[in-house]
Amino acid sequence: MQDMSQNAKNLGYDISAAYKNAGYIKPNSLIKIQKKNLKFIKKVYAKAVEAKEKDKNLYLPVHFEWICDNYYIIEREVKNICKSLSYVSRLPASNKTNNKDNKAEIRIYALLCELISSYDGEITPVILEEYIESVQSDKNYFSISELSLIRVMLAASVCSKIYGICLDLFDYLNKNRETLPDHYAYSLGYCIRNLRFCAVYQFEKLLTKCSK
Repeated sequence: MQDMSQNAKNLGYDISAAYKNAGYIKPNSLIKIQKKNLKFIKKVYAKAVEAKEKDKNLYLPVHFEWICDNYYIIEREVKNICKSLSYVSRLPASNKTNNKDNKAEIRIYALLCELISSYDGEITPVILEEYIESVQSDKNYFSISELSLIRVMLAASVCSKIYGICLDLFDYLNKNRETLPDHYAYSLGYCIRNLRFCAVYQFEKLLTKCSK
């Protein structure tokens, strides 16, 4: 755990300069992305359920159990994300983007996507706290509006991670690939656990601790 905590600090220090504030952006695009991603995840979920109903003896990798058993959690979180962001007029944008079309992203969301990606979905309270604190090095501070939305943005980044894995799960269902990496199953498990974590963790403590 000590190593993971230190790694979170180092990661935060390393990427802090890459994610300077670059003006402001409306959250509408992220709402659209989350809705689009959920629609696709639901498609994977429905296709897996249909395949099992047609053939009771059909073997599907454990990856699909994480989606089928927990789809309601993913759906609930995306609805909460979209509802929460609908009340927000604007948020700081990032000067670095991770998307293919090179469009500006909400900074706190982009930073949390980096965290989720680096830990393959495995996040603990200590990792999150150390990361957020270290990102704010070199006076690259988060605004109160960003910190107050960490729960929402962490959930959004986790749901985006799930969507990314579902792209390959869909290919598997369509027989476009023969196998699925084992680490996908672990990552999906961590992601579902993190969505539950978002519902119970006291983010107010993080807000107080990391406010500058």
